[in-house]
Amino acid sequence: LYIYIGSYDKCIYVLNAENGALEWSVKTGDIVKSSPTTNLELGYVYAGSHDRNVYCLDLYAKQIVWKRDLNSGSIFSSPICDSEQNVLVTTLGGYLFYLNGINGSIIWSLK
Repeated sequence: LYIYIGSYDKCIYVLNAENGALEWSVKTGDIVKSSPTTNLELGYVYAGSHDRNVYCLDLYAKQIVWKRDLNSGSIFSSPICDSEQNVLVTTLGGYLFYLNGINGSIIWSLK
């Protein structure tokens, strides 16, 4: 069981829920105000950063699976996973993106 946290030091942290110990972390290009969300079926964590990227992390391989530059403003909203393995995320540029949760490709976007 893990806890996932975004931080002003530009990192996404994965902590052990039983003892709070740091399991691993990923450095992004800017602060992370987004609260990460999980897809436990895939073993993925998704978080947005002020660097305009959405990050997909593999919980078990402890690495970035993909990152997608949405090129439409910083992201500090928390992504939402749906039952189709896809991810919804909004940007400060006023866009809503629907991303493939497995490979990060943009399925559609709205302004």
